[in-house]
Amino acid sequence: MGLGPHDLVIDPHTKAFRLIHTSFRWGQSTDGKTHTFWVHRFYRCDDNLRFQRDGNLPAIWIQYLNRANHEPTKLLTPRLKANAWAKDSEAEPRIDW
Repeated sequence: MGLGPHDLVIDPHTKAFRLIHTSFRWGQSTDGKTHTFWVHRFYRCDDNLRFQRDGNLPAIWIQYLNRANHEPTKLLTPRLKANAWAKDSEAEPRIDW
């Protein structure tokens, strides 16, 4: 996965660009099994033309399946999401550009 035009969207409310950063994570879920997830996090461009995490838009966790799936998962609590995110050594609270 590389950064491309498909990662930029326009926020319909503010008409500003948002960057969608997608990560792949795995973790134990409420059904007691380990699953894999795509995690989409949103960033906004600040006044200094740097992308910063958009705290108004929560990350979206979507379970990776062997079929098309676009629905946010119900298999993870906030604590399980935090655990799954923290397991990955690349998980950082922000991205340095």
